[in-house]
Amino acid sequence: MGGVAGACVAAAAAFLPCLCILLAVGPAVERLRSGPKLSVFLRGMGAAAAGSIVAVAALLLPPAVTGAAGAALFLACLAAQWRFEPGWVLAAAGLAGAVFL
Repeated sequence: MGGVAGACVAAAAAFLPCLCILLAVGPAVERLRSGPKLSVFLRGMGAAAAGSIVAVAALLLPPAVTGAAGAALFLACLAAQWRFEPGWVLAAAGLAGAVFL
């Protein structure tokens, strides 16, 4: 399976289990979040997740950004993150990448 269908299956396989877990335990976590020990743990997990995202992005950046057009698109998207909603930036980046790269 390839193309758009394969991409959809891969995205579902990557995100659906996490979404199901989040929907199942989300209300309980919100209730327990007020406890001092769990709130510290959750803050630490948030920092660990952010660090993991930055580390993976640093590894993927060199092979993904090739040429001047790719670098310009990357910098424009990076700057746009502070002004626009991430979903709109992602959609615009995908469109611009498909058209210009």
